[in-house]
Amino acid sequence: MQGEQGAHSGRGSQKSSQSAGQPASGRPASVPASRAPASRPASSSGRGSTRWCFAQPGAAPRAAPAITIAWKSGLRGPSAMARESTLPAVRARFAALLLSLLASPPPVGAQAPEGFVRVEGERFVLDGAPFAFLGANVAVMHGPRHRDALEATLDAVAADGHRVIRVWALGEGPAGGEAWRRDFAFRLGPEGWVEASFRHLDRVLVAARERGLRVVLVLSNRWADHGGFSRYAAWGGLLDPDASGDGSDGRLPDLRPAELAAFFRCAPCDEAFAAHLRRVVGRTNALTGVAYRDDPTLLAWELANEVAAHSEAGEEALVAWVRRHARAVRALDPHHLISAGHIGWRLRRGRAVWARVVGLEEIDYADSHAYPHRDPRVRSLADLRAWVDTRVQVARALGKPLVFGEVGVPLDARRVRGRARAGWLRAFLARGRRDGVAGALVWIYRAAGRPSRYAIHFDRPGHARDVRALLRREARAWRRPRPRRPLPPADAPRFDPRQLRRGTGALQDRWARGVLALPVERFHRAEFELVGVYRPEDGRPGALHLWGAGEGAVDYRLRLPAGPEAAERLVIEARLSTELPGLGGGGPGDAGEVVLHWDGASLGARPSPPDDGRGSVVRWEVDDPARLRRLLAGRPVRRLRLEADARGLALYALEVRLPGATAATVSGHGQEGAGQGEAGEPEGAP
Repeated sequence: MQGEQGAHSGRGSQKSSQSAGQPASGRPASVPASRAPASRPASSSGRGSTRWCFAQPGAAPRAAPAITIAWKSGLRGPSAMARESTLPAVRARFAALLLSLLASPPPVGAQAPEGFVRVEGERFVLDGAPFAFLGANVAVMHGPRHRDALEATLDAVAADGHRVIRVWALGEGPAGGEAWRRDFAFRLGPEGWVEASFRHLDRVLVAARERGLRVVLVLSNRWADHGGFSRYAAWGGLLDPDASGDGSDGRLPDLRPAELAAFFRCAPCDEAFAAHLRRVVGRTNALTGVAYRDDPTLLAWELANEVAAHSEAGEEALVAWVRRHARAVRALDPHHLISAGHIGWRLRRGRAVWARVVGLEEIDYADSHAYPHRDPRVRSLADLRAWVDTRVQVARALGKPLVFGEVGVPLDARRVRGRARAGWLRAFLARGRRDGVAGALVWIYRAAGRPSRYAIHFDRPGHARDVRALLRREARAWRRPRPRRPLPPADAPRFDPRQLRRGTGALQDRWARGVLALPVERFHRAEFELVGVYRPEDGRPGALHLWGAGEGAVDYRLRLPAGPEAAERLVIEARLSTELPGLGGGGPGDAGEVVLHWDGASLGARPSPPDDGRGSVVRWEVDDPARLRRLLAGRPVRRLRLEADARGLALYALEVRLPGATAATVSGHGQEGAGQGEAGEPEGAP
């Protein structure tokens, strides 16, 4: 979630193929642990000597299960969008990735001291008993109102039966900032530590323990609210410290994909974050005298809120960044679990990167955020259940517990996707519980004040009464022992990642001097993993274009002018780019490939330039007389199809030329077919 104070964004006003990434993809061998590296020496806690057990050198590796993760196919069209040939390769690569993650023998994690939650296979255990939980994110750190409401907030959470809370132990501001910033920050400038914020964190842990709550502490934020990666990037020299963000409070802009990739490789940024990490993880509670590393109130350290990457360079750098800082946490704290804080995925490519990150040996459990109502493919409860199943399926293949670190349902409306909001949330939580999800934390318990779309305002009489009643029932159900629900075989169809849109169905025929300009938004049919039309309205930057995320294709229908046999050649020009990483942030490694088909006949593949928010002209030309006659003979209505690889397609302009055709101009206004509006509506697959 982008900020305790506001609604989930992820640049929500702009298109982005990730993830939810979207949140993306090769492949160090690594396995779950619970988890300390096998080479760590015996250690002792601050409360007495505790011996640790480790894997023995030369231990036999665990047998790797046969894994095939399948997506529904059944694509239509003459070329099946080129995917019937490519999908098996995609599946094979992903299966190979999972097998590589499972190929090494897992280190046997240290036996955590009594009272600490640890990992056993795909579940959490506490003192030998299964520990599954429903929990809540809580706004108790940033600002006087939230800090003053600490006790009341945790009282409400405990009263609703939650077992775990998630808290942001972060906040970075400019050096010498206004006095009010001290209530929102742990740090004002690289050396400006705010001890009052650390002491408030001490109080949070004490208050949680008094109520029997475990705590996940989040150490940094991918987004710029409360500083985040953007502030570290400014301290490291990557970002102008005076850059303007979304508000007038001195907030920096969120990092764009190329900047995010650079941040993960930035040594000064790394050291700035590592200093915060050492301060928090290495802290001793000033109220209790207990070192954080020795406090069983803590369940886990989370490296970053909604970390992700959206470019080839960024993906590789992200994996290394997570491994590096997870090892730094483990060196300071041998007892507690560590998670990456990944936002999750929406596309096949994002799924592969997620598997790499959460599959790292240094990471103890898989995590993801869940706002499935925001996915246009999730249109029913059946889609919702399949959405959950798919994520459980991948985590199971990795052999790790799965935690949904944020589960959001809009509370500013009574219904979600045509269902009562509590019923929608119940379907999600019940499916997760039956699938064996280890934990889920709803977003967010917060003292009343500025309205927030997702917040449960516990101190506002009657607010979200239906949702809170459901959460109390579900919290009891999550505590009960439960057999793991067997999922269908791993090669059975799961959540269908395709989105089909039918456009206007317009037959384009407005030729002028042998040239037909096709409005890109007036497509006939488009099928990608996600697809839409971006319109620069309401001051949004950029140019109008059709965008399709992941592998897919878009069709246009046109009518040839009279006398096409006289044409000297056929020329098709498209101004286009890849869709990944979105937001115009592509780098040299983000180029793709696009194939043009004319009525089912391939005119060849061309490189698709990296996403830059503008596109570049790509050209196809046919001037061989015999081939030209074949392409133009017969009926006048033709179909033009552009197929894209996994990096998707952003299409800004499309033009067909027939120089020499006998009719210079054909007047027409486009013949409307059976469409559902200019932008199209999802159809077929959810």
